[in-house]
Amino acid sequence: MKVYRCFLYIIICFCTCAWGQEGQHTNPPLWQWYEIRWDIDLPKDADSIRLTLPFPPEKARLHGISEVLTDTQAFTTFTDSGRKYIRYSLDNPQKGKFSISLYLKVWLKGYDLNNPPLVVARPGFFARKQLLAAEKNIESDSELIRKAAEVIADGENDVETARNIVIYIKKQLKYSGLSRGTLGAESALTKGKGDCTEYTDLFVALARAKGIMARHISGLLVRGSSFSGHSWAEFYSTGRREWVPVDPLHIAIGATGFGIMEANYITLSASRNDRNLNYGLLYHWKIDGVKKANVRMSLKKLDHSPVAVPSSTLFSRIQ
Repeated sequence: MKVYRCFLYIIICFCTCAWGQEGQHTNPPLWQWYEIRWDIDLPKDADSIRLTLPFPPEKARLHGISEVLTDTQAFTTFTDSGRKYIRYSLDNPQKGKFSISLYLKVWLKGYDLNNPPLVVARPGFFARKQLLAAEKNIESDSELIRKAAEVIADGENDVETARNIVIYIKKQLKYSGLSRGTLGAESALTKGKGDCTEYTDLFVALARAKGIMARHISGLLVRGSSFSGHSWAEFYSTGRREWVPVDPLHIAIGATGFGIMEANYITLSASRNDRNLNYGLLYHWKIDGVKKANVRMSLKKLDHSPVAVPSSTLFSRIQ
């Protein structure tokens, strides 16, 4: 009996400590509804439209999602290489102007390196190979990137090395403003400029060149009622045993510091070169029968659930 009581006491103490440690760096979830909307202006000769986007992950480093709704039934979901997608398909669609909306119930979490780590398992063998490999736009094996990586001092741990990489990028690149197209890490370093995509590509390439697992994150940056598409990075710290988010551009322009991420990031994709998005970042649309059409994406913060008010719209829940 005494042994049993001692064992029970140890379990209670462990659970209490674990809860307390978690409570030091996570606040109670504050859920908020957002509407991602695509406004489409179709010419008269358009035959069909396909809109493909990553399925927003339920649990990401900087957010949680509890519900996903849409205002049309003309969609399917599919999985490819372990990643889930939503595809809207409209044959003989309404001509002229119309819209498609996706509704997310989101908890924005933020990140602070000074808090205890949120420990996750180290990526497996094949995932590690991918997270250290060179790829299009992340040319970690190029001579230029390798030489740059050699210049950057190794820290006492991977977090300090990542900090040194960010400092190096801040010195080497100038913010070009939002630009169309992408340069990739090597061209960005050569030209000394870029936007959030190039800053992130260069960070990931240099991290991989120094043996740190890293990935390019694409998503939305929410600030009050405004938003923008944005790119940032995550690297896996073997010492902390967690994914550490980094926003190289915002650090470079002084909008934030290393190890600090405000609670305004929504992750959509952790893949830099996604064939299902036609190697784009946030979404891909294809319209048959025409060469040009206007497709514009916007985000709106809602004061209530989209189904909380009387509406003629039939909402579909996406699993």
